[in-house]
Amino acid sequence: MVHQTNANDLVALYRHALAARLLDERLTVLSRAGRIGYHPDAQGAELVIVAATAALSETDWLFATPRDHAAALVRGASFAEYVDHVVGNI
Repeated sequence: MVHQTNANDLVALYRHALAARLLDERLTVLSRAGRIGYHPDAQGAELVIVAATAALSETDWLFATPRDHAAALVRGASFAEYVDHVVGNI
């Protein structure tokens, strides 16, 4: 089945990628400062991760790797939920 992408979908994908980049930058700074554990950055891969996640159906399983925080954001996780996960609060 071919999915037609409209302008609103593209803007939403861009916003997810931008949010992932901002989150990644902040987590990288915190990691380098020793405030959180190791955080492998994913800069430059955000759009690929967002697009691949968006192509999945809602019932498809997603097994994210440490660099796939963009996938968590696309699937509806908030910044706070993801950061809690990163620092081990959940």
